[in-house]
Amino acid sequence: MLQINYFNMCSGVFYAYLRSISNILHNFKIKKIFFFTAITCLMLSCSQEAEVSEPDLKEPAFKKLKPTGALTKFVSRAGYAELYVSNGDLWMAAAPDYEWNKITKPSDGTISDIAISGDSLYAIVINNKTGETTIWCSDRSGDGSWDRVKNGTKEQYRAIFSANGVLFISEWNGNYYFNDKNYNIITLSGNFVKYNTSLLTGVVWMNSNYFFATQGDGIYYSPMPNKSTTRSLPVTNKNILGLVKLPASKIAAVSKKGYIYQINVPALVHGQEFDHQTNVSIPTITESKDFQISFTKALAYYQNSDAGLLIVGIKSNFTKEVGYRELFVNYNTGNITFELRYPGELSYTSVSDRETYTASIGEKKLNAVIQAGPNTERLPLMFASTQKDGLWSFRSNSEGRKIWKAEN
Repeated sequence: MLQINYFNMCSGVFYAYLRSISNILHNFKIKKIFFFTAITCLMLSCSQEAEVSEPDLKEPAFKKLKPTGALTKFVSRAGYAELYVSNGDLWMAAAPDYEWNKITKPSDGTISDIAISGDSLYAIVINNKTGETTIWCSDRSGDGSWDRVKNGTKEQYRAIFSANGVLFISEWNGNYYFNDKNYNIITLSGNFVKYNTSLLTGVVWMNSNYFFATQGDGIYYSPMPNKSTTRSLPVTNKNILGLVKLPASKIAAVSKKGYIYQINVPALVHGQEFDHQTNVSIPTITESKDFQISFTKALAYYQNSDAGLLIVGIKSNFTKEVGYRELFVNYNTGNITFELRYPGELSYTSVSDRETYTASIGEKKLNAVIQAGPNTERLPLMFASTQKDGLWSFRSNSEGRKIWKAEN
């Protein structure tokens, strides 16, 4: 029996059919057979090529949103029971699970910075259309609603910090000086701490004095939040990126150009000024410099069951390394050992091992780091905000091993 493969013969038969048009008068029967053969080939061919798979009607698995992109500093309320961070929207995580959830923000604008003072959360909001800045407040004891507490002009409010129950604001003063003295430091109530200075990058209250870090004018201190009592500390590089409290009346600061400072703060009674006439009881500075490293704003004091550590975000000027480094801090004296070490390099460290650190958070540029777990643990819970890669956490994976991983 002759078997005909219609798919392989389709083009030839169709051509033969066209040739038969000129001869159809002598054999009408053959013409009819070829006609139906050609039509059959075309229909089968089209049917084969036009085959379409059925759509997948399964619903995609629900994926919980997490903070992405560039993030602000962290702030905490009620100890570390509540953590907040912003990427333009506002996010909160609460103990004991610390799962991040987007919460209601003050308005339709973009949040540029946040701070906690007492039980109140404050946020600087930029109007997306006009660029005007406003400051809003949400009281923890209330219903979660927001109240506008300060109106500003375009680009006026740039940073916000809290210390000793006082809210400090870095506001643009409308000038365009080439030496970056384009800001004032004011309180929420309107008191001026410093005119024509650099951007405020941190505030610490210690031993009855406020300490202010600026990104260009170094470090100021004052027993009262007003300009009449504000004085400067002598630092080599004045591009200060942040301040953090250490044990035993010490403060750590870092500059963008690789300087680390330890500020030794003598004890004073409330409201007393340091004696500048006799140079007695004046804060002193210990500093160290690493010419191969630039620092970021990520600065935190970390303490576990083994040791205290100063964690600093880094950008290597030569190897392009990022992530963070650790410096040992004596948690009895507060003194820093000025030696930068890789996480996981020594037994007292913030991670399980150097390899997993290097392959994870060690590849990211950091804006902030915060410890959320208790210092009695060997490896407490931590979070890091990155400059473009969202939120990261140091917590247990599915195998029960603590590692740095993206919160997604």
